[in-house]
Amino acid sequence: MGAGAGRRKYSVGDFDGTRFIEESEQALSDAGPNFYATQTWNNTETGDGRRIQAAWMRDGVYPDMPFNQQVTFPCELTLRTLDGRPHLFRTPVRELATLHSGTRHWSGLVKPGDDQVLTTNPFEADLHLEVAITPDATLTVNVSGAPIHLTSGSVTSGSEPQALSGPLCTAQVLIDRTSLELFANDGEVSISRCYLPTDRGVVLSSTAPVSVTSTLHTLTSMWVPGSR
Repeated sequence: MGAGAGRRKYSVGDFDGTRFIEESEQALSDAGPNFYATQTWNNTETGDGRRIQAAWMRDGVYPDMPFNQQVTFPCELTLRTLDGRPHLFRTPVRELATLHSGTRHWSGLVKPGDDQVLTTNPFEADLHLEVAITPDATLTVNVSGAPIHLTSGSVTSGSEPQALSGPLCTAQVLIDRTSLELFANDGEVSISRCYLPTDRGVVLSSTAPVSVTSTLHTLTSMWVPGSR
């Protein structure tokens, strides 16, 4: 699997240790504009054989910062069958829950002209949405000025709309200070992108009534003070 528009793609096949024989068409592993140069490993200390992936998020802009570029959150890769074919799913590793430092729940209808503010503060969060979106509606998740658009059958985040194999039921958004990573329907589609906040908070708006159940976990830093 590689990265870039033609290099963010994967295919399924047989590898004998020397030669790879492609057995499927190439498909996007992540549709984000900044997803590049992936690495995977399976030698985790948990010993469960998970295939974990991280990618370089290139072309991000970080004014006045003493570093260049960043890496995605680590994700578990699995192959699942869709329409009779193997499809790559990407889901954030479960260890992310160890960084949860506070949780807010909200459930109800998001209606036109009646936006729902989920939070006004954190730049770092793990947002989970359960949605029921009618074909005439678009639900927008505005994250500090960066919009994510959800419809009944597609998702958009700084990219072209990405179609799903069925109705959109769940969406997870990992929010960091300069990145957004979207996972739709348990990772069937993922979109990783860099951004610069122009506002603060997470706000839901919709073009028609949409039923939403949201769980927003504030994320704390993985770095322990004083560690190297």
